[in-house]
Amino acid sequence: MIAKKENLYFKLILHLMCFVRFSLVLLFFLNGGLSIQAQDKWEIDKKASIEFSGKKAQGSLSGLTGNIVFSPDSLSSSYFNVEVDVATIETGNSLKNKHAKNENWFFVDQFPKISFRSENIIRRQDRFIAAGVLEVRGVKREAQIIFDFEENEQVGIFLGTMKVNRLDFGIEGNMMAFVVGEDFDVSIEVPVLKVSKK
Repeated sequence: MIAKKENLYFKLILHLMCFVRFSLVLLFFLNGGLSIQAQDKWEIDKKASIEFSGKKAQGSLSGLTGNIVFSPDSLSSSYFNVEVDVATIETGNSLKNKHAKNENWFFVDQFPKISFRSENIIRRQDRFIAAGVLEVRGVKREAQIIFDFEENEQVGIFLGTMKVNRLDFGIEGNMMAFVVGEDFDVSIEVPVLKVSKK
């Protein structure tokens, strides 16, 4: 009789443990689902532009593409994974454009893309900082983009800045490279359209 009662208690405890385990798993997935639903996926507008300026050189790049998942209230799950075609470089001078694409500078034939992939996004006061990896001319370096984000229902815009030293990416230039300078300020303007909740 005692053995039967112990066996019954054991079965009850076992069923209770299974129920608790199932409840925890269900709660985990429900929380995960809510977190995923809170993430906004954005489509990059064709008007997105990247402008750069140095000591005696300035220009722009266009045609930014890639994936942007961003919600100000869920930064841990937000990310940028974008790239731009270096062949779109525009300096306002056709000869300079041609030189910028050759092997002394961006070497477009071998390295056609500049890319940025964020690894961490944080809020600092009323702005955001995206820390990640910038790849230029096949060289990867840690980089930060400081940006603002404005949203109006289904549309938004990212406005960011960063600093880049061309020598960090092996862009030596030609014999007149010293005139151009080494440090460049980069301004990024990316209009976006909300396409879904990721």
